[in-house]
Amino acid sequence: MLIKNVIIAHDFKNGYEFKKDINVQFVPDELVVKQIVYRHDGGETGIGKLNSDLIRGGTLCFFMDGSSQILNCSYSLGIPIDGTYTFTALELDNKPSVGSVGQLGLILQFIKH
Repeated sequence: MLIKNVIIAHDFKNGYEFKKDINVQFVPDELVVKQIVYRHDGGETGIGKLNSDLIRGGTLCFFMDGSSQILNCSYSLGIPIDGTYTFTALELDNKPSVGSVGQLGLILQFIKH
């Protein structure tokens, strides 16, 4: 079994959408979202979701103000991961989450069985 962990950090003061270069030296069978941490910078409330073109369907996980979650959400891959991927914070109605102004931390785990 091969495993690669990728840590992502973003400050939403720099925008609700960001890009991250990710290179996995093997073709992963699975992507596991291990953990997400979100610290808000104000009075924002509610739940947001983090979408990415890393997976079909786009939604990696949900986040809310002041939360830290151990997720272990699993997504099938079977494709090479080598390039620049886009992450976007959205409201539940799929509109850009321009109100998200905190910091996000994410641990992604790529696995070849």
